[in-house]
Amino acid sequence: MRRLALLACLALGCAVPLTAQQRAWSGAFAAGYGTGTGSAFSAKGAIWATAAGLLPLSSTVRGGLELGYHRFDTIESRIPEGYGPGTLISEDFTRSMWQLSATMRLRASRHTWRPYFGSGLGAYLVHVRDHMQTQDASGASIPELEFNQTVTEIKPGVHVLVGIERAGTLGRAGIGFQVRSDIVLAGGFANVVSIGITLALD
Repeated sequence: MRRLALLACLALGCAVPLTAQQRAWSGAFAAGYGTGTGSAFSAKGAIWATAAGLLPLSSTVRGGLELGYHRFDTIESRIPEGYGPGTLISEDFTRSMWQLSATMRLRASRHTWRPYFGSGLGAYLVHVRDHMQTQDASGASIPELEFNQTVTEIKPGVHVLVGIERAGTLGRAGIGFQVRSDIVLAGGFANVVSIGITLALD
């Protein structure tokens, strides 16, 4: 009778008390590759990784904190003879960002294949480095034409993700696939759309 009552309650969408085991923290890890869109991140590929600690709020909803890192491909520019015969102007532009966000996940809990959706809001620490140098015909650097700029800023941002995982693939761990978007909201920065693999520890 108790099982029938529980099933009826789940079917009606009412709240079900979580057991002590169900209330335990769980982990979610992901890594993959993304590409930037918009004026600031356009055509800049990035490797990324995230780690989240999540506490179940109900049988399908989890909330917690997510830490992430994006490392964008270096953009290299070379201009031969840009300052005269035999000279070479070189520029290397790199960008990376750390992310710390409050996050929520909505996930099907009673199936082997579990689709999920998530979103969050937090701070993005964006680091930009622009290095330029000019070499003369002998290959020596010309100091007065060397430029090196580093900028680090904290920007607000949001993330949205959707994925699917297979529960119990490796014991307690589930392995899956995720698509996510990280949008930095201020300073002209834009969007990073990524795909990757996930590991969920329940």
